[in-house]
Amino acid sequence: MSIDISTLGVDCTGQTDEQDAMQGILADYDDIYIPGKVVAHNLVQPNHPIRITGKGGQASGFIQHLDATGALLTCAYPHVLRDFGCWGGSTTDKRFILMPGTGPEFAPNVRSGLATAPQTPSSIEGLYVDGFAGRGWQPIAAQGSLPPDLTFRPHAIIRGNWITNCGLAMDAEASLAEYGVYADNHLSYNNLALRIACGNFNGHGFTMSANRRHVQLFAGANNGHGSLNASLLNHSTGPNGSDPGDFAIVGHGISNGFVFNGCQIHDGSIWLLNCSGVQISSGQLQTRRMTFQGGGRNVVSGNFLMNNPAAGLNNEVVHAGGDTILENNFIAAGPWSGNSDGWREYTPSVVNGTPNTCRYRRVGEGFYQLQAHLTANGGVMHVSLPPGLTANGKEQACGKEVTGTGINGLGGYITEVWIEGGTAYLYHCNNAGFNAGQQVRFSAVFAT
Repeated sequence: MSIDISTLGVDCTGQTDEQDAMQGILADYDDIYIPGKVVAHNLVQPNHPIRITGKGGQASGFIQHLDATGALLTCAYPHVLRDFGCWGGSTTDKRFILMPGTGPEFAPNVRSGLATAPQTPSSIEGLYVDGFAGRGWQPIAAQGSLPPDLTFRPHAIIRGNWITNCGLAMDAEASLAEYGVYADNHLSYNNLALRIACGNFNGHGFTMSANRRHVQLFAGANNGHGSLNASLLNHSTGPNGSDPGDFAIVGHGISNGFVFNGCQIHDGSIWLLNCSGVQISSGQLQTRRMTFQGGGRNVVSGNFLMNNPAAGLNNEVVHAGGDTILENNFIAAGPWSGNSDGWREYTPSVVNGTPNTCRYRRVGEGFYQLQAHLTANGGVMHVSLPPGLTANGKEQACGKEVTGTGINGLGGYITEVWIEGGTAYLYHCNNAGFNAGQQVRFSAVFAT
């Protein structure tokens, strides 16, 4: 049964500092109820499980003392936190540096809200966290007796919370945040809503609105391979006109992928720098700009694009690296012209040669570009077109240099490429075949 802390002499009107009394109660009781607002600071859960409840997110909870620094409440053992508030009193001037490739840089001992251990069997639900210049919530290492294998531990469920007016609302940092369930949290009016710097992040049903920036993917511990599903990212309020600026999503150095599935992304930009395997699919996009710079292959597919030229929300692709796939995205009137930038690799059947690297992409309605690097075995080469594609008639395509052995010092030949049906026929300039070992590279555009 919960102990009402007001019956233990604690002032619940928010007028006096009750730090010592509250720390003693946490040590003596494992189930407490907060009927009002209590001034405290740096509360630390003792080494036993605890349950703290209130009478509603904004009606009761803890107010951080004005002179305090660090986290208001720290829980490293199993815990249940439900239906109370945490107030830091900081202004909306949340000063930290946030650029791609860096984490948030807070001043030493900056005021923060909750520091809890997701790698414990814990639950945080219905909390209202407001006004911390540092983090609203951050993960810490679990303490106590727990299974040594991380993957077999019960993990925290953090859902249905409001975090507002913070420097960084939720910081899913390092391996400490892995395997938790993060669902239905509302993050608004923060400098950054959500930083994901861990693997195995499992996020659902977030609402992020009026944050300067919404989501940062960062190559932290166990890099990527998480997901954010069925979430709303709306009205990022950062400065327009420069990256990272007003981003809805920014990522740096992700090499193990990340999935955004079924998300509504409005009024912001997307910037992935040196990322691979990031997928944004089956959602609604209304962005200012999308930039995919460096890294490997990322995919934007199957999204409805709600262009709004009057507001500058045209889903403009500023830069797309060579391996970016933009496919099956559509506007109300039909397919999206930006779908043309996605290269796909394939392995062709080759007569008189061996394929090294072959790829293709759509460059317009009914037109495809093919690029290939092959090693000749001797003779005219026959190269199959990508699966499902057949050339419309017989046409001569553009050619490029042939380099390698057997060129007789001429500095290279000009390749002639004839495409007919499902095959490209490669000759050198005299309609002859290639010598064995020659390295042949060509680029061809053909109609289907």
